[in-house]
Amino acid sequence: MRVSINNFSMHAQSGLSLLEVLISMLVLSIGLFGLAGLQSASLRANNSAYQRTITSMLANDILDRMRANPTLAKAGNYNVDNEDGDSYTSGDFVDKCKNNGTGSCTPTDLKDYDLYDWFNSAIKLKQLPDATASISTAVVDSSNGTYRVLITINWSDYSAKGGGLGSRDRESFSYTSIVKL
Repeated sequence: MRVSINNFSMHAQSGLSLLEVLISMLVLSIGLFGLAGLQSASLRANNSAYQRTITSMLANDILDRMRANPTLAKAGNYNVDNEDGDSYTSGDFVDKCKNNGTGSCTPTDLKDYDLYDWFNSAIKLKQLPDATASISTAVVDSSNGTYRVLITINWSDYSAKGGGLGSRDRESFSYTSIVKL
């Protein structure tokens, strides 16, 4: 009788460890797939945050350019609507104003150069895919020179709302600033 009890207990345990290994492999693989999905979502969120950072820096860049040329900024000469995505063409103002230029860079030349450089160098260099922008200036308080500047930058954020590279979801970033020019 002792022999049959020992043989029975040995046979009952023979396939259990293989089943435990298979179940643990299944649980581990499900966990790894979940971790891969989490990593993918993290990369999409980081890319979207990077694009928003670039947009914020671009908005501040054009505000600084407007502060450097307050006469034309106050007159609304920096107001542009580039929603069709066209580039600004070069002119003689580029040679006059680029890197302190060859000479007389007038405020109008500076404004033309600022918009040319901002749209073509910053917006169109694929820092933001399919980017368009508009700038509008309005007086808030003329007694102290306070203006509202609305800068709207649109771009295609491939990672917006969980989309992948095939997604063309448009993100819009509106940057409104009350500035003293």
